[in-house]
Amino acid sequence: MRLYYANVLHIEFTLVSRGLVLLILTLLLTGTVAVGQLATPPQRHDWLARLGWRQWTTLAALAAILTPLITTDYLG
Repeated sequence: MRLYYANVLHIEFTLVSRGLVLLILTLLLTGTVAVGQLATPPQRHDWLARLGWRQWTTLAALAAILTPLITTDYLG
């Protein structure tokens, strides 16, 4: 990953850095759900709870969709 400043911040993502972004997004999304479930009173995520064990797959898929949108170089 290369960062430099030339009128705009420009970041070039490699396969490894895209994987890191995917991992961080997945952890942020799952952490938000986990913290919400531990809150007093617990926050309700009915749409996510209905998915059951597939909720983690859904969050990982959401992160996989967001990763290319975030890491694509639209300026170059």
